[in-house]
Amino acid sequence: MKSTGMINDRLNGNKSYRSLRYLCLALLLFIAGTAISITPVQAANEGDNIPISIGDAPYPNDDASSDPPYLLYDDQQNPSIIALPDKNKWFVVWEDWRNWSTTGSDIYGRFINDDGTLCGDEIAISTASGNQTVPTAAYSSGDDNILIAWQDTRGAADEGYIYYDVLDTSSLPTTCPTAADLDGEIALDYTPIGGDELISRKLPKAAYDTARDQFWLVWVESRDALQ
Repeated sequence: MKSTGMINDRLNGNKSYRSLRYLCLALLLFIAGTAISITPVQAANEGDNIPISIGDAPYPNDDASSDPPYLLYDDQQNPSIIALPDKNKWFVVWEDWRNWSTTGSDIYGRFINDDGTLCGDEIAISTASGNQTVPTAAYSSGDDNILIAWQDTRGAADEGYIYYDVLDTSSLPTTCPTAADLDGEIALDYTPIGGDELISRKLPKAAYDTARDQFWLVWVESRDALQ
């Protein structure tokens, strides 16, 4: 009888354990189902969508007396944005086709305040003839300079296809610029290897090296001979 009682106790204990296990499993399934059914909550401080590139009048009406703002016509694309943490600003640069019928694609830029509002006017970085595309930028806080580089159709066997310019930001953050303080466009030099010639340069990327206190610029390059 004693042995039989022990066996019955163990069986009853196993039944209790199984019941508890089923209860826990049901509870987990309920929690999981509830979590899946909850609708995600959007960020509380998402902010507004603000057009960067705006004009005084809609295309093709160039009457500046029209009520602004209007999105500029044609394409603004391939933006690149960097932070200026010591000035509580951002800087965005982009490829702009508003003057495609005269100068081709150009490069424009603009500063943005830390609250998302626009800072100053658009800045024309390069409006040279030919197509200036896929811009990139990097910032040096020590020198208050932004390096802006882009892919360019201007080029030859011994230079070009990548151009760059330096934008001075020393006036920030006290004032928002209405004109660009640029050093002037510079075409990248080319160093041949065994007499080869340059065919193309594409997709530039810029970065600032704090350890060496210098900018780095990299790109994809094609030459007329294998190296």
